[in-house]
Amino acid sequence: MRGAQRKPTGIASRSWVLLTVFCILGLAVRLAGITEESFTLDEATSLNVARMPLSEMLSHLLKNDVHPPLYFLVLHVWRMAGESTFFLRLFSVLVGALTIPAVYLLGRRLFNHQVAMISSLLMALAPLHIDYSQIVRGYSLFILLTVLSFFFLLRAVDRNTPHSWAVYGVCALAGLLTHYYALPALFFQNLMAALLILVPKRSRTAWKNWGLANILTGVLFFAWLSPSAVFSKNPSPSWLSAEPKPTPASLLSPIVQFSLGAASWSFPGWALNVCGVVFFGVLVLAPMQRKRSWPFMRPEFNPAVIMMWGYLLLPLVTAWVISQVKNIYVIRYLSPFLIPFLLLLGVGIAAVNPKWLRALAGAAVVLTFLSGSWLAYRTVQHPDWRLASSSILRSALAGDIVIVSPPWYQKVLDYYVKGRIAYYQRSDSEPDEICREAAMNYARLWLVEVDVRHWNERSHRLRSCLDSRFNKIAQSGFAPGGNRISLYLKEPQ
Repeated sequence: MRGAQRKPTGIASRSWVLLTVFCILGLAVRLAGITEESFTLDEATSLNVARMPLSEMLSHLLKNDVHPPLYFLVLHVWRMAGESTFFLRLFSVLVGALTIPAVYLLGRRLFNHQVAMISSLLMALAPLHIDYSQIVRGYSLFILLTVLSFFFLLRAVDRNTPHSWAVYGVCALAGLLTHYYALPALFFQNLMAALLILVPKRSRTAWKNWGLANILTGVLFFAWLSPSAVFSKNPSPSWLSAEPKPTPASLLSPIVQFSLGAASWSFPGWALNVCGVVFFGVLVLAPMQRKRSWPFMRPEFNPAVIMMWGYLLLPLVTAWVISQVKNIYVIRYLSPFLIPFLLLLGVGIAAVNPKWLRALAGAAVVLTFLSGSWLAYRTVQHPDWRLASSSILRSALAGDIVIVSPPWYQKVLDYYVKGRIAYYQRSDSEPDEICREAAMNYARLWLVEVDVRHWNERSHRLRSCLDSRFNKIAQSGFAPGGNRISLYLKEPQ
């Protein structure tokens, strides 16, 4: 499935200039506010794993984690140049910016130059992708590699050379070793590739090369996956098992989050309805028009549109169905399917006619994206650990102890405290046991509570017990929500 014919040199030069502008724009919006939010729990987890010696890291990922190793290996090298919040997040920013030209290449191969340019602009401004490009996690690399694997897969089907299939295999393997949820993306990509080989009745060599590339990729991937599955002691995160099953209404939630980003929950209902109308019109009515079936539509129809609809909807529906048994319907895991969403938007906008109405449709989509990014920039989405650490360090005395509830947030606090205060080491024990031991051994202690739904009952029990055995001499909150810090002083005997 080839893109548009080669353009004259002058037009091609202007196109690359415009694409460069989109890349610079995408880089700028990803750098904006990159240090506004404190480190998150996921980011602290990434850094802790990346700090391990390589042998210890691989052993940890095999036995105690649910992630493959590639991103952590890259971060292990990257952090050697610095561990500031800005520098650690910069890698994701750069990878996110590189995804913009990758989307252009994919859009041009599937559709044409115009759709590719529109889609690359939308990628530059996509609020969800901006969110994932500003955190120390592997999601931006995960998305980039799924785009590249799809592009090189289509190119390999077209060229059918050993080199082209090898490049696809490398990208596919890298995606799988970055995140296990690259597997469904590759499955649906290869489903479409099989149709492209089957329908034109290509030579047996194409089938042979396609099968060989995927078999070799699978063998190398399962060389890592097999021991991981055998030795892993933590197959599913506790927060994921605590999430409720997705409802039928949640089938639309990925589309809303693709459109408005991670802060979509804070939009009023009427804004979500307007967003739904805009994107439904562009996604459904525009790309699917046949000749003269609707006004204001260009008489074009491309089978690749059906492929993109399949690439968008089939994985989302499949994940929703599986989540009725085991919840995997999480937007970060579904993030690679942002790409067909953007490509369909590009096709939809390009299909609108005349030009002024096309510009109006594009502007509506861009303004929706920008509103999501602006709200995310203005909203505190994660606990302010910088404020929490400064509050503790400002008043801490020698011999103080800190209890963090839930205990796994200790690693985030320690990123800012940097070992300058001691922690209670058995914070995952029963609340009554923690309280009793603290009363026996410490005169002053700090309780840091993070508002986590499935842990709040334990935090409340611990706080109530400490209130009964100590004097609470100070308490303060830190954004957002019900996060709090309490300082307790033991009553003199």
